[in-house]
Amino acid sequence: MNRLTRPTRKSKLHVAKTSDANAPKRLVLYARKSTMLQADSSPETQIQRMKDYCNLMGHAVVDVKTETASGGSLDRPELQAALELVFSDNADGIIVAYMDRFARSTKDFLAQVEKFRAAGKVMVFLDLNLDTSNAMGEFAATVLMAAFQMMRKQSAEKTRDAFHRYRENGQYDKGRPPYGWKTTVDEDGKSLHTLEPNEAEQQVLAQIIESYESGLSFSTIAKDLNDAGIPTRDNGTWRHVQVSRIIKALESQESP
Repeated sequence: MNRLTRPTRKSKLHVAKTSDANAPKRLVLYARKSTMLQADSSPETQIQRMKDYCNLMGHAVVDVKTETASGGSLDRPELQAALELVFSDNADGIIVAYMDRFARSTKDFLAQVEKFRAAGKVMVFLDLNLDTSNAMGEFAATVLMAAFQMMRKQSAEKTRDAFHRYRENGQYDKGRPPYGWKTTVDEDGKSLHTLEPNEAEQQVLAQIIESYESGLSFSTIAKDLNDAGIPTRDNGTWRHVQVSRIIKALESQESP
């Protein structure tokens, strides 16, 4: 009798575990067409790929969100509507055909991976073969998050290292100080030709470095700064040339 019941009990436990792991998910389909023509990744093509995947995996389609917009920011009406469905528990997750349709910035992408994981939500990116509803996808997400944390740390270290290099050089007589720093002055307001951090600019500088290392172009970084209402040192509008000079100054220790 024991020999007959023991396999049956094991089988029930095994089936329950497999069923939980492969339980169908309620997913929101999100497709985006760039403001530039991209015929090979039209919303229709993206949606069909996502529907085929959901049919194959048994996932349910809760809603379909499409829009024509730039991918430089996550502040897009239809994307935000999709995220609202997910985080209001009206969906278990989101599915996207191509990662750059969701976010063009690695920083934004990984930040969302972190947010979805913390909320126990699912992300599916077909071009990356990433589906966090299964063990392999969850492991891949863990690796991505480790890379994200390392990227953050490296950005902070680069800012500190640049400052140390400037400070170790002693007297600074190259004219205007590099972005993120200012020259010290004496009681009479005369420059002492030594550098100290400009706290306000240091925060912007850290953002520029992090955006640059996440893969954003100089033009996109400039646009993001302008959209955030952050002025240049001269209270002007950011341009890609200014961002480029700041990055090159950090690499070469030349004044931007």
